Amino acid sequence: MAGKRGSGVLFGSVLGGAIGAAAALLLAPQSGKAMRQSLLRGCSSAADFSRQTTRRMREAMRTERLAQGESESQQPEAAYEENSSRTAT
Repeated sequence: MAGKRGSGVLFGSVLGGAIGAAAALLLAPQSGKAMRQSLLRGCSSAADFSRQTTRRMREAMRTERLAQGESESQQPEAAYEENSSRTAT
């Protein structure tokens, strides 16, 4: 139960931050070109943050499972990560 509450708070925080950032960008006095570049940088950094967080979470889950005695081949993340590394640019 506590896990669901924590994920809701996290989602709400991320959503609120994104809405606030979008409002700040849209209300700031910038030219269209500068605005587009700023939005592109923001989206790029958000995507990088998401990838890094996903990678850290997978590693934490793998470490926890190994500590509990599961073998590497029993972990579904290993197969997913192998496939995603082939398609990553």
